Amino acid sequence: MAKGTKTGGRVKGTPNVRRSRLQAQVKATGITPLDFMLAEMRNQDNSKPFRAQMARDAAPYTHPRLQSSEHTGKIELNVSVTRYG
Repeated sequence: MAKGTKTGGRVKGTPNVRRSRLQAQVKATGITPLDFMLAEMRNQDNSKPFRAQMARDAAPYTHPRLQSSEHTGKIELNVSVTRYG
């Protein structure tokens, strides 16, 4: 086994066959789960709590998640103290 280099196995980025088949079946039906959630969220006849839940459930699929930033090391503080009295 070579140290530090990948040998053998699946090539990075190769699609999963099972997932590809599932996505094809979903597309064939004409409506995706995300389409359903967005339609229910926009339906004014549904209750507000239900619509809010649909919005929360759909959000990860429509908006990117913010990444945390890593601290680089040094911290600079500029502090000035003023005395009164």
